[in-house]
Amino acid sequence: MQRTYDITVRSPSGVNYTNSKVDNDTETITVGVNETEVGTWRYTVSSDDTNSTLTVQTSLECEPSPDAVDIQVTPQMNLNRVNFAEAGSEYLVLAAQVTADGLPVQHVTVVATVTLANGSTLDVRLSDNGAGADTDAGDGLYSAYFVQYAGNGSYSVDIAAEQTKPSSTNGQPPSHGAFDAYQNQTSTTAANATVPNFQRTAASPPFTVENLPDGEFDLFPPATVTDLDFRVLSFDSRNINLTFTAQGDDLDSGTGLLFRASSHECMH
Repeated sequence: MQRTYDITVRSPSGVNYTNSKVDNDTETITVGVNETEVGTWRYTVSSDDTNSTLTVQTSLECEPSPDAVDIQVTPQMNLNRVNFAEAGSEYLVLAAQVTADGLPVQHVTVVATVTLANGSTLDVRLSDNGAGADTDAGDGLYSAYFVQYAGNGSYSVDIAAEQTKPSSTNGQPPSHGAFDAYQNQTSTTAANATVPNFQRTAASPPFTVENLPDGEFDLFPPATVTDLDFRVLSFDSRNINLTFTAQGDDLDSGTGLLFRASSHECMH
């Protein structure tokens, strides 16, 4: 007796696919999907055989479209060993380069999940705003200092990048900056090309921490403000408008206690 199967595959946006092909010899059901979507897909399978248990195993095959955008997320770090006994070596930068066909992608949510030496995890948001650890805004290199250590030992880093609304490339090859992974990068993607929604994950090499001081210490100063700008509102009343990106209490992490601005009069 041949079983009859009913299967429905539901896309993240709610589209149902029921165009299945059944091979009763191998008990295989194949469902074709016209368009892939980012998100959670669900399926239901039922059979007219009510006297036996139905066990379902799934597999997925996908062929990229000829015009598909090649989206890459490449983790980077400036150190693989953090030694608090060596001045300057404690400033660890977590980073990820996000590219589409070799060009930087802007406005992506990039999070580094760090597994600490004690086994707990911590999420660090990486930014591409030109402040703190990030050298150049809009170059597709998302960065942040890591300052929340939890003992000596080995730390691992996993990067997750997500784009859930249309974004674009900035038409320039990735910045070399402090990282040299893209010196010979070439691209055929047009400037300001639209990048589709995507999700990508990547594992970064682990790093080790040594000689972390015991007890409560303020180990890191606020990061330097790098984008201070001003606009004169009134020469007569000597009013100006200052703009800058606020840094954190510990480099670019947390909230600073206060900001102090000073000025002096230039004599001509």
